[in-house]
Amino acid sequence: MSELHPLAPATRWGIVIIAALCGLLMFLTGPHSLIAMSQGSALVLHSLAITLCASVALAATRLRALRFWWMTGALLVLVGVMSGWMRWSVSGVDELDAGEMIATWYFHLAATLFMALPWLQRDRTSGAPVSRRLALWNNGVALLLALALAGVFWGVLLLWAKLFNAVDIRFFDILFFDTPLFVYVMATVSGAVCLLLCRSQTRITEALMRFLTLAASGLLPLASLIALLFLATLPFVGLSGLAARTSCNALLNTLALVLLALSGLACAPSPHKALRLLNSTGVVVTPLFSALAGWSLWLRVQQYGWTPWRVYAVLITATVLCWAVCATLQAISRMKGNEPAGDRGGRVVMLFSLALLVLSHTPVLDPWRISVESQMARYESGAQKADLMSLYMLQHAGRRGQAALNELRHNPAFMADKENRQALRDLLDTDSTVADDDLRDAITLAAGAQAPAESWWQWVSKEDTYSVRGCLYEKGSCVVAALDLNHDGQNEVLLCSSDTRSCSVTMRENGQWRQAGWSQEIPDSLTRGKFDKALRENQIKGKEKTWQDVEIGGVRIPINYQ
Repeated sequence: MSELHPLAPATRWGIVIIAALCGLLMFLTGPHSLIAMSQGSALVLHSLAITLCASVALAATRLRALRFWWMTGALLVLVGVMSGWMRWSVSGVDELDAGEMIATWYFHLAATLFMALPWLQRDRTSGAPVSRRLALWNNGVALLLALALAGVFWGVLLLWAKLFNAVDIRFFDILFFDTPLFVYVMATVSGAVCLLLCRSQTRITEALMRFLTLAASGLLPLASLIALLFLATLPFVGLSGLAARTSCNALLNTLALVLLALSGLACAPSPHKALRLLNSTGVVVTPLFSALAGWSLWLRVQQYGWTPWRVYAVLITATVLCWAVCATLQAISRMKGNEPAGDRGGRVVMLFSLALLVLSHTPVLDPWRISVESQMARYESGAQKADLMSLYMLQHAGRRGQAALNELRHNPAFMADKENRQALRDLLDTDSTVADDDLRDAITLAAGAQAPAESWWQWVSKEDTYSVRGCLYEKGSCVVAALDLNHDGQNEVLLCSSDTRSCSVTMRENGQWRQAGWSQEIPDSLTRGKFDKALRENQIKGKEKTWQDVEIGGVRIPINYQ
């Protein structure tokens, strides 16, 4: 392969210079630069710089090769279109509200580059295309090694800075970690150099690949056995358990991915017929796991509508299903004695994954658009009242989510509901007070317990809104009782939530209420049901502490005993 022949010195230096220029561009368009630029425009330029740097570091063999630059240009156009859509989605939105979308975009950018770069890579000597599937695995191993090397490099810089900090010389600490120009440029340059080292030292990469192949050959029969045993138990236990668990989709997809990854790495068939049959059967059943994952996800969508993460889960499930079908066809062909030629299945999966990634950053499959429309439809139909999770999603769904919140705010039918009104007020104005009447409706008084003083309700609605908002979001989860816990003749107020499994104690001191204590270490033996029942039935009493605080030099030192 091409990796057996080192790159020319001019090519290596050219790659390093391009990486440094990419880092400089990211600095000039970053938040610390004097150049005024919106976060959307900076995102586009940063994405293009990362794409160019990754392309030359992983795929360039000769910088004068016109084909490489044509392919890189096409990839830059593709990334530019995708990032341009993201720029439109976050334009006019506060940076904090758009943070989740931007973080997700950079993850998708990495996935896009990972799937697209094998199409840029060519054999270094002949210029012929390399195996896309093999290039994908090699790139994955190279990236892991490069990340390890980069971690060591920055660790050495950290040691350097801390050593001189010990003698009150902070120059290097400021230079390495507090100087944006150095951080941006050195991050891209060190990443490119580490990738070049991994590309040139192919013996290490090949040795690691052989180790992974050996490990996969040993683990594949075990994974196949687990998969078959799980399928064998389903007719007896049914599918109700899968439907009830929110993590079912992730678990099933993970099992399918483990089987597919192990089968892809374990290229050589097992010499034992029984193991070959077991491995092939395990691969053949992987589409069933993808189908079950899709079914469990659809149940959640029907219950609660679409969210961005459910849309992403659908895209992942579709990719896993495509990979599983291709692997199944190959396994069946091998079982018939026909060894599949080439890596056609791998190319299909890569192209399918790349297509989904691109479409998810267009109006066609944009997860944020789909989620906003779904939640707004549920609000309009009355299928859902305002809750923290759905409103939070709208707040962080870019310009479409902000428009949806504004629409809800001016919707008379929506705002006529007291719960909707309070939830929206709490989301949009974190400093807003909680209505006294709303609290009385949401918090239950323990049976036979003395009600808190009127002044407590006024205090908690203005000064402790963070604690009581959970009571509004989860109606009926909070119980309050007034009792003397410190034997001073005055009642303290105990407020407990069965939802968060926590309690807080407030006391009146010098005419003012303040929080005196809290507990978030409720034993597991007191389940939520038992906890809630005991609170409502007023099975509450003060318990004297066995251990005491200490006094040192006339000053009392509180001791928190476990």
